[in-house]
Parts: sequence; C-alpha cells; structure tokens
Amino acid sequence: MQSVGIKRVFWTTDTGEWECAKVRDLVDALENLGAVDMPDVATTLSNVFVTKHEVLMLRRTMGYD
Repeated sequence: MQSVGIKRVFWTTDTGEWECAKVRDLVDALENLGAVDMPDVATTLSNVFVTKHEVLMLRRTMGYD
C-alpha cells in the first residue's frame, strides 16, 4: 500500500465498527512488533487480517521465494 501511495486505510471490525489507520503507522507497527513502548500496536495489529496471497506477495518482495 505504501509503495503505491495509499496513506490511510479503513476497515470494519467483526462487530461492524469502522476503524482507520495511517499506512505508515501500520508499517512501523509491523516492523517493531516486539517493541514494548508501543501500547497501541497490539490493538492495531489484533485487527489486521492478512490473506495467503498477501503473505506470498510479501515473501516474493522480500526475496524469500
């Protein structure tokens, strides 16, 4: 998303509530997954759903193919 210029994403939770986040914040959260000083990261990442296709694309992009 970041590479094509998407700056903000919106999604619904399983209860139907809308949430949003900046793509930059999501990328930072994924890169600092083990960081203790980011309390909102767990909340943000608990709502992230990744499909098998996205995992395969990430693996290809990162050279793990």
